[in-house]
Amino acid sequence: MYTGEKGMEKNDMLELARETRKKIRKVFTDKVETITAYDIDDKLDHSTFKLNFAAYNYVWVEFDYENDWCEFFIVINEAYKQSLCNRTKFSEITDWDAYLTEIIKEIELRIPEKFLKAKGWL
Repeated sequence: MYTGEKGMEKNDMLELARETRKKIRKVFTDKVETITAYDIDDKLDHSTFKLNFAAYNYVWVEFDYENDWCEFFIVINEAYKQSLCNRTKFSEITDWDAYLTEIIKEIELRIPEKFLKAKGWL
């Protein structure tokens, strides 16, 4: 698994995508269903992957990883996505539960409260 400049191997973006998917699923629980990994590339000088999922059955969310930098987006359409957070060093995220909880809060700000209450998420 690659975790940035801490000396870990940089040869398995698919495994890193799987581990990240598990972290998201753990914190988002029933607020997310299928998480799809794509655009996986683990060349020596360019490591990337993306995760895509529907959150709250309401918005599409994309997680982008590139060379130890990561960011979450709400996907508006094929040409536009809105950032949910500042770009972050993947290897510097020490508390994934706290980090993802903040992402959940950002997503909830973009969903009508009436919808969240009707579905039992508030």
